Amino acid sequence: MAGERFGVRNSGAKVVVEGIGDHGCEYMTGGLVVILGNTGRNFGAGMSGGVAYIWDKNGDFADKVNPEMIALEKLSSEDHNIVRMYVEKHQSYTQSKVATIVLDNWDTIADQFVKSLFIRTMGKPTGFLEFTRELPSKRPVAERKLDYKEIDIDLSFEQVQTHNAARCMDCGIPFCHNGCPLGNIIPEFNDAVYENNWGLAYEILSSTNNFPEFTGRICPAPCEASCVLGINKPPVTIEYIEKSIIEYAFPERLREAPANR
Repeated sequence: MAGERFGVRNSGAKVVVEGIGDHGCEYMTGGLVVILGNTGRNFGAGMSGGVAYIWDKNGDFADKVNPEMIALEKLSSEDHNIVRMYVEKHQSYTQSKVATIVLDNWDTIADQFVKSLFIRTMGKPTGFLEFTRELPSKRPVAERKLDYKEIDIDLSFEQVQTHNAARCMDCGIPFCHNGCPLGNIIPEFNDAVYENNWGLAYEILSSTNNFPEFTGRICPAPCEASCVLGINKPPVTIEYIEKSIIEYAFPERLREAPANR
């Protein structure tokens, strides 16, 4: 068994494991993974190469991937031979009880495996070269000191989608994850915004962040300080993208204030 982000950025290793946590095979670019058990959510996010074979014994693996990025296929006869070879090696090296069960019931279990392949890259590959960092301008001080409204003149959702979110690089190791104290799944919600799928972006963001309406406004944004693009260019406007997602979610009733507190 393995934990979260098993196989992250795998570029050539061939591995067998008996179950993994969330975000497995994230940013995988090559290699082969055989999983003899359950996986967590968000499998294969940012995957751009390699192949994974999953024993989908519960028939729910399709619910754990983004179908716009990952294709699932039944195994061919050649795939069956490949998977069996690696399961046999795993059993030989580890005397695994799970591998023994799979091999002893191969004729039945073989058809429960699915093959996972990437079908597209995240975001706009050249976005960080084409667009500069854009943030909203401020309302005049003389005007905003008279009310309690937003001090920013917000960018349009279209600007956030086509420019700001497009600058996310699909980098090999997204250090923004480590920079964020909440562990927000940043490249994935950036990609959803770029694809104009704001509902999915909200779902991804809200899975780790209970208060994006606050963090999108007053967080010091250590994620942006960790952004790989920030090495030699202004970083992605992660904080403002968060704010834009929640500002989209409320009027669309993706999120509603409780009637009673």
